[in-house]
Amino acid sequence: MVNALAANFRYSISGKNLVTIEDEIKYINDYLLIQNARFGNRLKVVYNIDADASKVLIPKLSIQLLVENSIKHVLEKEFISLTIYVNVLVMNNEDIFISVKDNGHGIPPEKVDQIRANIERTMGETQSIGLRNLNKRLKLLYKGKAGIAIKSDNTGTEISFIIPDWGKVNV
Repeated sequence: MVNALAANFRYSISGKNLVTIEDEIKYINDYLLIQNARFGNRLKVVYNIDADASKVLIPKLSIQLLVENSIKHVLEKEFISLTIYVNVLVMNNEDIFISVKDNGHGIPPEKVDQIRANIERTMGETQSIGLRNLNKRLKLLYKGKAGIAIKSDNTGTEISFIIPDWGKVNV
């Protein structure tokens, strides 16, 4: 656990803004070692990662943020077992679809609408800051071709985004 914590610190403070999907997944695994010490067998993560996408560059901490949100908003609030599904798929031979879905109780539709509005705001609202920052980073890096999508119902919540053109950055 100490090694996982040290790896987390090193990854977080490294000067890189973009990392490979492979490195992000390694970081998430270290993060999950720590979370498993807290939640034990109540937490399970299932990966479905297209091998062709593993070297694509993405904003650092983008997938981890979504995994952390599932833990924070489900496991920390409810005593249930949670499965988080991390999907990274190549679409149309060029775009990378990334999603994190959990099997929690979901978010009410009016709250989903509020979260969507919060992530589009430029100032003000103090909720959804992590999602708002990720959304801004995606829009900036990929010239508006990327952004966060949120779906939720009583079977869980899925937050996703697309990395266009094999992750070619446009800034």
